[in-house]
Amino acid sequence: MKKIALSIIAALMVLTLQAQDHNNKADSLAISQVIKDAYIDGIFNKGDAEAVARGWHWDCDINIFLERRDQVMKNPSFVFVKMFENGSKAFHPGTTFKMPFIHITGYAAIAIVEVFQENKQIYTDYMNFYKFKKDGWQIVTKTYFDHSSQE
Repeated sequence: MKKIALSIIAALMVLTLQAQDHNNKADSLAISQVIKDAYIDGIFNKGDAEAVARGWHWDCDINIFLERRDQVMKNPSFVFVKMFENGSKAFHPGTTFKMPFIHITGYAAIAIVEVFQENKQIYTDYMNFYKFKKDGWQIVTKTYFDHSSQE
């Protein structure tokens, strides 16, 4: 009896995941595009103020963990827009990413993004998104782990 119940539960979970995947495929692709355009290309590869402004909500906070002080510092995303408008160069051309996880519920989403430079992972990002009626998906918060902090 237990085996039957477990089989039914497993089948229901698979069906639920397939339905979520189908319903959210377009949104997943849109979020991946925001990550590529506004984050990876906008900040690292091209230094594109307009791309950053499109994908990062103006009030977005990038949370930086100051490990040595055991504190969090908040850096607003518009700082990047201003930097690139004022002529700053891209941070590191050739940066790539993988997105191993995304979960979408209605107008809210979270994505895990792995960032690589020269085939070496430098960050694991945890990004939260909202889907705005006018602007579509935008990054609204970001926390991350800096892999270089462990070297």
